[in-house]
Amino acid sequence: MVAANYDRRPKQLRAFIGALQALETEITYAATPLPEAWERVGRQTPQPVGAIFNNARAALTGGLSAAEAWQKGLEDAYQETALTRQDLEVLLELGHCLGVSYRDDQVKHLQLTKENLRQLEMAAQEEAARQVKVWRYFGVLGGLVVALLLY
Repeated sequence: MVAANYDRRPKQLRAFIGALQALETEITYAATPLPEAWERVGRQTPQPVGAIFNNARAALTGGLSAAEAWQKGLEDAYQETALTRQDLEVLLELGHCLGVSYRDDQVKHLQLTKENLRQLEMAAQEEAARQVKVWRYFGVLGGLVVALLLY
């Protein structure tokens, strides 16, 4: 399970980068209102990343500000992801500019967040390359130890 978590993290970071690219397109070219943009991105993004956008949209239509809704969306779905606290902090920073600044400022923040996530993804890939093998070996060896003890 630990090895699978290391393996899922780079994939989920990649999904977030794609989702933020789609959000940037919705904001820049379609001038889509934020709740509708989050809904569209949530539908086209694989889970559990898509759930974050869906949860944020639901919170936004429930009366929270965009920053509060984004934070709630992240916190509600965080346990389902393989993201680290550092990943979460980068994503939480994005919420402070969503819906409160001009379109150009939001795009700049989205681009900065995507770049930060790319760096985290590269580090996560390197870490996964090292850790996945180790944890899989521990799993196999642990299974052998249990089998020997039961035998």
